[in-house]
Amino acid sequence: MVWQIVKVAFSTKGLRNSGKKLSLMKKALRYTVDNLQRLRTIIIYTLSKDDKKIYSWFDYAVNRNIKLILPANRSRREA
Repeated sequence: MVWQIVKVAFSTKGLRNSGKKLSLMKKALRYTVDNLQRLRTIIIYTLSKDDKKIYSWFDYAVNRNIKLILPANRSRREA
């Protein structure tokens, strides 16, 4: 059986105030996008209301036609 991963999830918890963690997440994102050739969607769990900032963190994926989904959740609405 060949796995055909088309969706993955990332959490941005703790990235806002940590440049080191953000840098590590971007490296993981690049590795994921480059090595999962069938990847089509990334689900991003975040508490931030600043969608533009979140999308900018994932611009590597966007530039490679990966769809980003930011699900609504109660914590995000109240943040």
